[in-house]
Amino acid sequence: MLWKILPSLIFGGGLIAFGLWLMSLHRRYAQLNITVNPTPEEKADQRHLRRRFLRRMQASGMIALVGMLIPIADAALAIFLKPLLATILLLVILGLVIWIVLLAIGDLHETRGFSARSKAKIKQLQRHQEELQDEINRHYQSRSNGHADSSSRT
Repeated sequence: MLWKILPSLIFGGGLIAFGLWLMSLHRRYAQLNITVNPTPEEKADQRHLRRRFLRRMQASGMIALVGMLIPIADAALAIFLKPLLATILLLVILGLVIWIVLLAIGDLHETRGFSARSKAKIKQLQRHQEELQDEINRHYQSRSNGHADSSSRT
């Protein structure tokens, strides 16, 4: 009887392993990048990282859940001959997959927006750095011109 659902067990087990692996990666990344007491400048970045962490953990957990439900739905149909139960489980799986896709689209959209804001901040800082560098250069030029004028007088 087990041989009837062996492909779904293998596929479901792979999804479970993949979902758990993703969860461990997200947790490790969050531990490295999310600080407990961020400075006021870091708060927006930390909020983005926390929301992204929660979205990705939710999606990874649902991938593992789908991996558990696939062999159960297959067993309901192949072993227990309960087509109504299998249909309900397959609809639940479809709903979870749609939710995972929506989370992925939301994550992509928010990450693009965050990246655009970060790039704008970097450009603003580069312009400020160039202004400061120009000011330093003018200061050194005026100082060297003043020093050259005083040395030519003696």
